[in-house]
Amino acid sequence: MGPVADLPAPDSASHLTDQNRQLRQILLQSPAMIATLSGPEHRYTFTNAGYDQLNGHRARLGATVAECFPEAVGQGFIDVLDTVYRTGETWTNPEAFIALTDPATGVRQELYLSITHQALRDSQGLVTGILAFLINVTAQVQERRRADELQREVQAADARLRRLSEALPIITFTVSAEGKLSYVSPQWYAYTGQPAGGPWSEVDAAWRSQLHPDDLAPVGQELLASLAEARPMRMDLRLRGAEGHYRWFQTEIVSAWDAEGRLLLHHGYLLDVHELRETQQQLQLRDQQLSQILSQLPAGIATLVGPEHRFSYATPGYNTLAGGRVKLGYTVAELMPEVVEQGVVAWLDQVYQTGQTYQAHETLVRLLNPTTGQLDSHFLTFTYQPLHNAQQRIIGILVFVLDVTESARDRQRLDALQAQAVAAAEQLAQQAQDRERELHQMKANFVTLASHEFRTPLNTILTSTSLLEHYFSTLDAPNHHKHVQRIQASVRDLTSILNGFLHLHTLTAAPTPAGRTEINLPAFLEEVLEELSPALLPGQHIRCEASATPDPVMLDGNMLKHILVNLLSNASKYSPENADIWLLAEVSPAALRLTVRDAGIGIPPEDQEYVFNDFFRAGNAAHIQGTGLGLYMVRRYVELMHGQLEFSSELEQGSTFVVRLPLHDASL
Repeated sequence: MGPVADLPAPDSASHLTDQNRQLRQILLQSPAMIATLSGPEHRYTFTNAGYDQLNGHRARLGATVAECFPEAVGQGFIDVLDTVYRTGETWTNPEAFIALTDPATGVRQELYLSITHQALRDSQGLVTGILAFLINVTAQVQERRRADELQREVQAADARLRRLSEALPIITFTVSAEGKLSYVSPQWYAYTGQPAGGPWSEVDAAWRSQLHPDDLAPVGQELLASLAEARPMRMDLRLRGAEGHYRWFQTEIVSAWDAEGRLLLHHGYLLDVHELRETQQQLQLRDQQLSQILSQLPAGIATLVGPEHRFSYATPGYNTLAGGRVKLGYTVAELMPEVVEQGVVAWLDQVYQTGQTYQAHETLVRLLNPTTGQLDSHFLTFTYQPLHNAQQRIIGILVFVLDVTESARDRQRLDALQAQAVAAAEQLAQQAQDRERELHQMKANFVTLASHEFRTPLNTILTSTSLLEHYFSTLDAPNHHKHVQRIQASVRDLTSILNGFLHLHTLTAAPTPAGRTEINLPAFLEEVLEELSPALLPGQHIRCEASATPDPVMLDGNMLKHILVNLLSNASKYSPENADIWLLAEVSPAALRLTVRDAGIGIPPEDQEYVFNDFFRAGNAAHIQGTGLGLYMVRRYVELMHGQLEFSSELEQGSTFVVRLPLHDASL
């Protein structure tokens, strides 16, 4: 056994035991995952709590790694251990991927580990085992990969946005937080003729020279203030093009900030609005001309709804006669209280209660003159005609009035002369009768006159405004569109009412049988939608789906167009802004089926049986201008085409109208 002196002293052995115990305790409590393997089979001799928790306590002391984790064999980890044991060289992988599958539960766990395998040697330096040191970096790896993927997506989105902006017919640019130009799209070079490819500083230095001299000072001041204060800027300016001519552009600049509120850069665009400004000037001139024509109409027309006689429509001529006091939704008594004592409201009550038309010729009515505050005497010839629904329920009154004050006074003078000479009186009486017949003829011809004589200027204005809105519908420029929208709204409303009266006369007086002509359905629908586009409320869209049909359909195109226009116009009118309207056209061998659906205000249940009556307005539509003729005419056209019409509606949910039209005689 050797000399006793060679044996360690008892105190020394005890000290080493304490040190080993402390070292083992440290390894067990280490946040890292630690294991020791012994021999070429890599048998476990030690694992700490972190290692056991990671693998679900599958490592067993005395068992090999391959026995405890058979799935690690195919992933190459046993080969790595063999190499470290054979060569004695340390092996490290900061992001090793390993998939562990618990044989008891079948649960698969995918991990990223920072692994170090270091050879353990004996006192002679021979490899006896391996120290495995592992750190779980799964969360860090996944987070970095997500960040890398997000960065790639951001870069791709930025590239797509850049390509999109360069494909648009506008000039886009960015300005750094320091106020220096950092990008301008190729459209700038195409318009100005400035050579492309140079540094941004060249554009930054040259853009002021492209400005109109009158715009240089105001644009410069506003731009400097906008960039300095990082506030939005929008204004119109003139830029000189490559050919030397100036054109109007609209520019807008907005700032971009990061999540911490730091200024990143400024985005801006330049949009050519030259034709828009010229068209606005033309529309303003035509608006003045239209107002002048309407102000010269010799008669006034109004519609009153309900037993309170609330105004739902009035022509400019009527409003002028009323002293400019007409407001839709208000009653006659509220707006013109002076006529109550003169029996006008009583006449209206009588018509509404009895359903009998009331006519008055050269009746003296005293109306308030807002300018003088006095009551002026007017001799009026007027007709109060009840408006019925299909069940003959009275829903309102149509008012037609002519101011015949001058002719009435003329006849009074003629009556005075009649006492002096019988012959002269007879002649004057005949003249008065002729004059009266002329006045009646004027009344009978008014609807036709208004519908035909004013159609051309109205269509011209509508065409111009429709084209304007088509090419600039995506712009948020309320100051530029204010007059355009006002003209469009008033012209469309008046045109709709005039057309409604004309179509009503045609359908009731002399309806024409439906004919059949070849209709290319996709092209026909596209034409109708294009015609309706200017009349839609802001942000509204018509979603159209049509059956693919190689052959034309045989229908009356004029009647079909009236059906679509009335249904789609109603859907737009009774839907909010930015709403979608759906049109579905389905063609079968026997019939064409049209479905128009909206998400508007809907029709009250108590009014649904009357919706196809002439002049009917639902109770919740009093605030929306209309004559109540649209659905009535749809019903009449469908009947003339031997079709079927049905609908469903819920309040605040919208309405759906379905029309089925036979493609051949006796198809239904």
